[in-house]
Amino acid sequence: MLAYGAYRTRAAAVFEMFIFSTCILHFRAIVFFLCPSWICYTRPMEPIIAADGREVALECLGCAISKKEVEPPGGMIAETDHFTLANDFEYPIKGFLIIGSKRHFQNVADFTPEESADFSSFLIKTRKAMRDVLGIQQVTIIQEEKSKDSHFHVWMFPWHEWMKEIGSDIVSIRAIMQYAKEHYSTKEMTEEISTDSQKLREYFSR
Repeated sequence: MLAYGAYRTRAAAVFEMFIFSTCILHFRAIVFFLCPSWICYTRPMEPIIAADGREVALECLGCAISKKEVEPPGGMIAETDHFTLANDFEYPIKGFLIIGSKRHFQNVADFTPEESADFSSFLIKTRKAMRDVLGIQQVTIIQEEKSKDSHFHVWMFPWHEWMKEIGSDIVSIRAIMQYAKEHYSTKEMTEEISTDSQKLREYFSR
């Protein structure tokens, strides 16, 4: 009888834990449904060193840029109804542009039909601007999904002559970015990036 009683006690405990876990999951689902940006805004703030030397603490860089809560190096270059274009926030590389979504979502599978059409034309125009305005002949386009709460953005990574000493393929990009951070975080580079940004703004305003 004692063994049977102990079995019933353990079974009841397991059942109670199941009910509790189910309630928690349902609560999380309701919160996410009511506030789709919840994932974005519940992450702890982490300091980011911008390419121009500023240090900022943001919950979501993509959201902060799209809402104009923070200005990217060189300022905002262009925007559409659904996307923004700016220089990379952290790495001082001329012509390293980022297309980011205004809405917080993770990847292209989450595009609405309107976002899909908007992105396609914006991407093409951005690449043409890099070639026609900045003289950039080679670009690597990357869309990275680092985590489940990442904000959709696309790297338009330019290839410059000085990079060849470090590497000339996609696996070298991280090393190149780090090199730029260590050697090109200067006032002169910040000014050059700002000058290029103004040229690009004039191109997109035509």
